[in-house]
Amino acid sequence: MNEMTDQLEVIGHQKVVSIEDLPEVVFEYILSQLSPYRQLIDCKLVSKSWRLCVIETIKKLKRDFVHNLSNQLIQWSHFSPQSGPSISPRYSHSACCLGDSMYVFGGCTIANTTFNDLWRFDLSTRTWIRPIATGTFPSPKACASLVDYNNHLVLFGGWTHSSPYPIHQEWRIFNHIHLFDTITDRWSLVVPNSYCPAIAGHSASIVGHHMIVFGGLQSAANNPLPFFSSNDIWVLDLQDFVWHKQSASNPKPFARYGHSQVVIDDRHILIIGGSGGPNMLFSDIWMLCIPEDKSLEWVWKPIEVMNKDSTTAPQISFHPTCKVSNLLVVLSASQKARSLQCKDGNILRKPSVRSQYVSPKDTNDKNAMAVNTESQASNEVPIASTSGCSSPQTSGAINMRPLSRRNRQRQLEGLDRMEQRIRQLKTNTFSPLAVRSSTVKSDIEAPQNPMQLFVLDLSQVIDRNVVKWIHKSNFISDGPEEVILYSLVAGRAEIIMFGGLQKDKNMKQNQTEGGVNDIPDIVSNHLHIITAKKCII
Repeated sequence: MNEMTDQLEVIGHQKVVSIEDLPEVVFEYILSQLSPYRQLIDCKLVSKSWRLCVIETIKKLKRDFVHNLSNQLIQWSHFSPQSGPSISPRYSHSACCLGDSMYVFGGCTIANTTFNDLWRFDLSTRTWIRPIATGTFPSPKACASLVDYNNHLVLFGGWTHSSPYPIHQEWRIFNHIHLFDTITDRWSLVVPNSYCPAIAGHSASIVGHHMIVFGGLQSAANNPLPFFSSNDIWVLDLQDFVWHKQSASNPKPFARYGHSQVVIDDRHILIIGGSGGPNMLFSDIWMLCIPEDKSLEWVWKPIEVMNKDSTTAPQISFHPTCKVSNLLVVLSASQKARSLQCKDGNILRKPSVRSQYVSPKDTNDKNAMAVNTESQASNEVPIASTSGCSSPQTSGAINMRPLSRRNRQRQLEGLDRMEQRIRQLKTNTFSPLAVRSSTVKSDIEAPQNPMQLFVLDLSQVIDRNVVKWIHKSNFISDGPEEVILYSLVAGRAEIIMFGGLQKDKNMKQNQTEGGVNDIPDIVSNHLHIITAKKCII
């Protein structure tokens, strides 16, 4: 009896073990398995010790992601469209991350329809949400810039058709500024206090309280061409909404559109790649230096690019870039696949267009308008914004008879593709958010030319004006089939890729009257996320 009493006393005095008694490294590992967005942030509210652990976990996630990017130790997660209302397939759209959300605006379909809808992808739950927006909506357009500033999205520029009629219409380029309040879900049109030309296919970044815009296509009444590429720098004061054209030293980058723009710090901005027109694809990099003294001229510096061999440097035209710490990430196909595409040449031609009236198709919001056009290949390259864009027609009459035959051909191909996809949907069931790994067979065929990760080291760009492509060693990608004109943004310890345009190599090639093989296009609404490979302790 006494022995039993002694045992009960020992048990009664045993310390209660909790999760906080785990070794710190184990506790941080458990926290790292949570979503780096809402779930991990909510854990900071538990206690002071949890808050400190969460802060260290977030820092470690970012460090590990940068390390794994530079060593190609990554994994892809592929998200198919969810059941029910979801974002439409598109390319040449605008995208940016704000908090735990990625916002996507506008873009084009395979028929060059331009949209003015705004979607939000919740990075915590991995679901698409259509905000119930109010206010003054932007016009349907593509190739606009979208940046975040003070809980607002700043939408600038872009292009679309002015109206469904007349048939032989000109494209319209915008200089409108719209703000979207992410708290109240309200659009507002801003009327600036000074002039800025209409621009599309440009790039934009936020530095302090200013939006810095470079390049793009512009339209001018005194120019013989409807549109011309530019290397101008325009700066918008986001407090007073005053534009001014910023002067900069020579030499300057060639006039271009379809380039990428990344901020190194408040005094340095990089301009990467782009296109100057037909058969003018750039792979150069320039750094714009902003002096502290506002009265001084800004300075352009050409950047030396090292390791530009065929196995290390990617094709950066029509492929947006994304900055993660001191690394610049580009997604592109292998050199072999790119050489085949360049020989085909069809993917590097911009469409000439004929308008056809259609009523707005979006039933979720009467303010979501669309302008439908049909395209025909010509011999010029498309425009690509930071998220990509296809080019407006600049000149030339349309041969109606070949166009009508080709349009009929494209309609039949579209119906055939739609029939095939309906059959696939009947034989496959999707969860609300179907995730496929590289080892699990899905409704999408294994890519023939998967997109690969290319990483540019920016650590010496300010001190030595040098950047270097990091060599890949026996890296096998499980990325999606190569697309162009997609969006690429950085989240918390991950990179999000959405949409884009690709050639459907499974479909029958058609010979056009010009002797060019026309491979049907596929527009995607699939989303792909790159994260660091998971480790086990």
